[in-house]
Amino acid sequence: MTDIRKIRAVDTYELRHPVLRGGHPIEHCQFDQDDAKTTMHFGYYENGKLTGIISLFKTKHPNTGLIGYQIRGMATGNESRGKGHGKALVEYAESQLKSLNIPFVWANARTSALGFYEKLGYQPCSDVFLIEGVGDHVVIEKPLR
Repeated sequence: MTDIRKIRAVDTYELRHPVLRGGHPIEHCQFDQDDAKTTMHFGYYENGKLTGIISLFKTKHPNTGLIGYQIRGMATGNESRGKGHGKALVEYAESQLKSLNIPFVWANARTSALGFYEKLGYQPCSDVFLIEGVGDHVVIEKPLR
């Protein structure tokens, strides 16, 4: 059985840490605003096990300055890759934002994940830049209206 549900920031760490911040102290997977009232965290569960996570942060778009939501901490466990869990999480997150009348979503996507996001309708809107200790990224965006 699979389901997606709202989770706490601390619940994301079991995937955020090894998938996104491996080799760094656990504190590297704790993000500013993780516990803000406007922040949302969702987990994908398969047979009761957390296999994917996504977090949404209310923030300004880096190019336009308009307020929207940023995807951060998107991760799926190694055993879950290619099973559609990430796609399901992104689509679920987008549906939650649409229900709140949020006009767009954006992210700093790892260049290695750019193809994944493009298949879901996201467009790059920046040059490639380095996030120190994490890797090359590009800003992506998608209108929700």
